[in-house]
Amino acid sequence: MKKTIALLTLAAALAAPMAAQAHRAWMAPTATTLSGTDAWVGFDAGMSNKVFDPDHAAMRMTGLTITAPDGSA
Repeated sequence: MKKTIALLTLAAALAAPMAAQAHRAWMAPTATTLSGTDAWVGFDAGMSNKVFDPDHAAMRMTGLTITAPDGSA
C-alpha cells in the first residue's frame, strides 16, 4: 500500500512540470496614431511560453472580432 502511494506521488510530481508548459496567448499594441481623423492602432499577437515573445508563433486570427470605439465591428 505504501509503495503504491509512493509511486503515485512520484508520478504526480514528475507530471506537474509538463502541465505548465502550455503556450500562452497574448496581444500587445505595437503602434498607435490617435491624432487627426484617421486614428489607428496596430497589434502583435502570438502564442509563446514567455509572455510577449514575438518570435515564437503567430496567433491565429480566426474568430477574432475587432470592435471600434463606436461599437461597430
